[in-house]
Amino acid sequence: MNYSFTSFGWQNLNTSDSLLDAIYSIPWRNEPWLFVVGAFHVCIMLLSVLKRAHPNFLSFILFGLLGGCLCSPWLNELAATHWRVFATDQYFDSHGYFILCIWSAPILINAVLITILLLLQVSQLLVEKKRLEWNVGAREKSEKKKL
Repeated sequence: MNYSFTSFGWQNLNTSDSLLDAIYSIPWRNEPWLFVVGAFHVCIMLLSVLKRAHPNFLSFILFGLLGGCLCSPWLNELAATHWRVFATDQYFDSHGYFILCIWSAPILINAVLITILLLLQVSQLLVEKKRLEWNVGAREKSEKKKL
């Protein structure tokens, strides 16, 4: 399966090699803003894991991330217009492949992680609720036997 990323700025790439070729074609030392974006995603992931016991905080982060993902087309247009301010090359194409790779996909991965953490909390609460119900039921049965 061949797909040309000519609109993305990379010529004659096969899809199997395209991701690695795309990563290697970026001059990482000249683009410190990419490290900032990557550090943002890593910090959000670490913050999510460290604050996993705080569901309100996780929900706030989740909705913020999803809002950031929703804004990615506008961010892409803004970055495509003003790329000379922060980048050495124009990476932001009209299809949004680059913004998808560096912004939306990591955000969605973090959102899935937060969703899993929240579901684990919900399951723990359900188990705790059921245990309390059983304890109350057992206590009521023992009180009925005493009478």
